[in-house]
Amino acid sequence: ANSKIMRLRSCTFSLATLIAPNNLKSSLINPKLSMSGVPLVSAPKTLLVTSETDAASMVMHDSLIKLGQWTEISTDKTKQKYWGHANGNVWMTRLKEPMIMSDNIDSVFVTDIGIYLTDVIFLSKHSAASGQPSLTVHPIGIPVSDNENKYGGIKGKFPPPNPRLSQFYNALERNIINEAISNEMQITFEVTHHGPYLDTPAMFCEIGSTESHWGRTDAGELWAKILSEMLNFESNQKKGFKMWFEMTETERKGSVVFVNLGGGHYAPKCGDMAKKGAFVGHMLANYAFDWGEKNNWKETISEAVASTRKSFVGGSLCALIDKKSFKSEQRKKIEETLSELEVPFSYKKEDLLENTL
Repeated sequence: ANSKIMRLRSCTFSLATLIAPNNLKSSLINPKLSMSGVPLVSAPKTLLVTSETDAASMVMHDSLIKLGQWTEISTDKTKQKYWGHANGNVWMTRLKEPMIMSDNIDSVFVTDIGIYLTDVIFLSKHSAASGQPSLTVHPIGIPVSDNENKYGGIKGKFPPPNPRLSQFYNALERNIINEAISNEMQITFEVTHHGPYLDTPAMFCEIGSTESHWGRTDAGELWAKILSEMLNFESNQKKGFKMWFEMTETERKGSVVFVNLGGGHYAPKCGDMAKKGAFVGHMLANYAFDWGEKNNWKETISEAVASTRKSFVGGSLCALIDKKSFKSEQRKKIEETLSELEVPFSYKKEDLLENTL
């Protein structure tokens, strides 16, 4: 295969052939709302997760509370703290443990509050040896079957990526322009990494990358502003675009969804794709592919594809491959695997974007 996008028979995901996680059935895929021309979800239900162990998380938590319209919710089932927003579609919880260890937090919410979620957003710190001040967004999962469970989640498993990933990245780019931190903070995608595990589409939104940055109120307030805009805290807010949850089947079929295979821990090409209107799914760095003793590279690709398809029902999935990350024989194996999975691919982002431009 050459670098041009591989044209396979339709890879649009069918509602009839995909089953959402159990806790999404009543909210994400509603048969009564699945007719062409009608949004699949009338109102997404979102849980924001914060932690007392995380300075950046608490800054974002406090900045959101300061915006007002939150009501603390008490429940007799657990000692978990919750707040509900006045718009009726957003909740926030504050954990006492690290977020990466909060497996199945979505199921806990359903048990406590009795409402099924469409997506979960974790508000967290970002750590990097470079010390570069940054605002990052990324999907979660453990791509390498490590012997130690240091980073939460389930080894070799990826929660479905939050369909809001691309639009949150674009919102960062759009909103930071008029902020004093615009010349200091770098905006970037990180690839899929760490826990927790959950069935509901999820992502992390972060402030980085050292202790001196995590407590910055200006970064926390910027994230609060973006969350307010993207989650419709005010009924009169106009985004100027549609979230995946709000799109009709027809609109979804015309949208490009992609997984990224290879490259470093940060994914600038994925940011370029998002700016052009493509929807980002799982992003796997070259270190996620084990070609040695465990040789689990194929399972990693299959898991990333299957998980992304769960989030983007009705979309056309493609794959962007970083050519320099793989040897010739490895590239051939990746291409064969993607063909088996009926996923068109390219080594050039421009080829994938032909469907949206």
